[in-house]
Parts: sequence; structure tokens; C-alpha cells
Amino acid sequence: MAEIFFTSDHHFGHRGIIAICDRPFLSVDDMDEELIRRWNARVRKGDVVYHLGDFTMGASAERGAEIFGRLHGRKHLIIGNHDREKVRTLPWASAPRDRLLLRHPGETLPLVLDHYAMRTWPGLHYGAVHLYGHSHGALPGLGRSIDVGVDVWHFRPVGLDELRPILERQHEELERERDAARMFRERAARGDPAKALEILARVPDVAPDSGDEVVPYAGPDTVDAQAETFARLWQDNREASAAGVGYSTRVFTDPAVLGGEPHVSGTTVPARIVLDAIRDGDLDFEILAAHPTLPEDAVHAVREWAARREVPDRV
Repeated sequence: MAEIFFTSDHHFGHRGIIAICDRPFLSVDDMDEELIRRWNARVRKGDVVYHLGDFTMGASAERGAEIFGRLHGRKHLIIGNHDREKVRTLPWASAPRDRLLLRHPGETLPLVLDHYAMRTWPGLHYGAVHLYGHSHGALPGLGRSIDVGVDVWHFRPVGLDELRPILERQHEELERERDAARMFRERAARGDPAKALEILARVPDVAPDSGDEVVPYAGPDTVDAQAETFARLWQDNREASAAGVGYSTRVFTDPAVLGGEPHVSGTTVPARIVLDAIRDGDLDFEILAAHPTLPEDAVHAVREWAARREVPDRV
């Protein structure tokens, strides 16, 4: 029986992607050959592959056709932002499209395939799965969504059986976070940020160096030590809400991180580094490429944060 695989963002022929994504290849030819080898080691000729965009970039039409012909499987394309006519006119097994709701034999609801990650998608609240690419591993999956790009999956296509355990774990973690957030809002609304902080400290998290082991989130050293900081953040949110301003939740000040210097949440990248790059005229994608741990909306978030805080120029 034919297997179904998913993949994205090979960027065949793109020399620059080696540095941008820190790929372990010496040259673009070395990269192309290894990507082909890993594809064919995984996919048989009768299998089906859904490619979620950015098949080639910079490769000639002839080179793209040569690579296409060497890859096993019946191949379908979800169009990415770099897929020009020379890619879209390759002999794909179906007409390339921007989005596909795929009936998969292992799922009761259609899989939602798109080059771009979405915050919401058809069937989300009924358990539908969303697969995406584009972000090269910089935008982690949320709930039942996941990046199937080669930079995440050891430069090879991936099957749903591999994805499903991760999707279920993400969904469970998201549900726990939602429960904690609801309890936090209830406590914060009563003017009790210290109690709200205790609630957040009980939310499980994944230890950075423990693989998949789920451990209790360490939380602050003591609740009292950070209750004042938390109260200030809570008050900032209330003031911003009253003023009709969307407060950025991606720039935080935490005494336990970078000595209290404002940073992009989930990373150790100081907000000032991003802000300096913005003021130097760097484009968003250049900033994200220079700091791979930043989420895709980090640059926008820092702009918003700086505008609200009236951060002074460098001295």
C-alpha cells in the first residue's frame, strides 16, 4: 500500500539557504544531492508526497526538472512564495494550489495543507490537523499544527504517524496552558497577581535539555520576589486595554532572564538588539535570519513595544 508523506522548503539550488538556516552542507550541489538522497531513502516510487512549497529557488528550469525527475513518488505541490512558473509547470500529479483540504485515510477530518502557518483553520475546533512550511523551524507548532519543512525533519519527508504523537502532545500542552490562563485571568481580575503567579508556576513545561521528558515548570525562585513585577505587568495590560492599545506579549522583563533586560519571550534575544537592527535599516527577514530563535512576529512585536515605551535612541 502506498504511503503518504509531507515535506516543504527544500530550496533546491539556493546557495543562500545554507547560511540562512545553518544547513550542514559545504556547497549548493552537496545540499541538493543529499536532499535527493534522503528523499529517496524515505519515499518509494509508488508513494505519495505533498510538497508544501518552495521546491526550488535560484535553480534553472532545466535543473529543477532534473531534480524533480530523480525524486521518488507521485508528487503534489502546495504553492510557496518562491514557486515561480518554472516550478508550477513541472509534471506534478495534480494541479498546484495554494491550499488543500486532504482526505487522509488515517484521519476522520481533512488535513489542512498550506505553505503558511495559520492561527485558525477549517475544522480546528473539531480536531483537524494543519500542516505548514515556510518558517524553516522558526515557528513552532501550536496545538494540532506543525511545520513539516526539511529544516525540522532531518532534511526528509515525514509521515503522519511520526507527526501524530507530537501533535497530540502539543494539543494537551495547549489545553493545560488555556486552563492556567483562564485561572490567571480570574485571579488577576480580582487584583491578586501573586496568586495568579502561583497558578502559572504549576503549569508543566518541557525542560530545555531533557528531550521529550515533561517536568514541572520551575517557576520563580519565590512568589514574593516576582509578585511586584507581575503586578506591574498586569497593570500595564489594564492601562493598555483601557487606551485601546494592543499590548505586545512577546517582549518581557524578567529578573531571572538577562538580568531583567527586556527580551523577546521564549528566547534570550534582548529587545534592544532587535530595535538596533530596525533603526539600522535591516529588513525583517534579515533580522530573523540573524537570530533564528526569534518567532516570525518578533520584529513587529519589538516595534510595538518600543512605540509604547518610547525607548530612547542608543547613546
